[in-house]
Amino acid sequence: MGTPGDRYLFTESPVEYYYYHQPVVQKIEPMQGLTVGGTPIEVSGAWFDERLEYGVIPYCMIGDKVVRAKFHSTVRIIC
Repeated sequence: MGTPGDRYLFTESPVEYYYYHQPVVQKIEPMQGLTVGGTPIEVSGAWFDERLEYGVIPYCMIGDKVVRAKFHSTVRIIC
C-alpha cells in the first residue's frame, strides 16, 4: 500500500492493453483526383500506427467511402 501522499497505486496484472494517440493529419497530396477513384493519396502527419494484433488498422474516409490505408510509417500513410 502507498502512503497518503501517493496519487496513484499500481499493481501487476496479466491483462494486456495497447494505448495509442489520436492521429494528426498535417498534409494531404494530391488535393484532387479522378471521381472514379484509383488515385493514391499520401497523408502526412503524426501518430499513424498499424498493430494488427490489437485491431489498430489505418483507414481513410474520402467523402462517404472508407478505404484501408497502407501504413508506411508513423508519419505517413497511403490511401
